[in-house]
Amino acid sequence: MSSASDVEWQLAEGSRLHWVSWDREYVVFNEGSGDTHFLDSFSAEILKVLEQFPGPEPALIERVADCLNLYRDAGLERRIRDAIQKFREAGLVDPARA
Repeated sequence: MSSASDVEWQLAEGSRLHWVSWDREYVVFNEGSGDTHFLDSFSAEILKVLEQFPGPEPALIERVADCLNLYRDAGLERRIRDAIQKFREAGLVDPARA
């Protein structure tokens, strides 16, 4: 069985995102599902990275840390993994198919 860090993430099949932002808040419309999502700037950055660079979780965490100019530590990794899980529950992302 693979570990959580071996998971590769991608946008859910059929997802096509449209972004609007005001200050530090984002609204994302998923054309594929017809759902609208409200995100803070941290969550939005994670989803943008996933949208542009689907791939293994450690690489996604590293990209998000770099984009936000944050130190990568266990707390940041946990926050990113929690956000990815919420995106999965919302139908925005899925594990990549082999």
